[in-house]
Amino acid sequence: GLGGVLPPPKFTSVGAEGRIQRASPGWSKLAHEDNSLGRNLYDFIREDDAPPLRAQIAQLVNGSKHA
Repeated sequence: GLGGVLPPPKFTSVGAEGRIQRASPGWSKLAHEDNSLGRNLYDFIREDDAPPLRAQIAQLVNGSKHA
């Protein structure tokens, strides 16, 4: 998962490319989407918020930041 990027009860697991792999019921409620598996996380993120989130995911993927 993304650790500190999003609250764990709302969000469960995202792949390196931003595809949602697992979603909690809290995430489904927050996103107003019952079937978000396989969709891109950035479909649910405001455009202004995407660059910092992408940077944090990149740090997690390359190992320079720990969840």
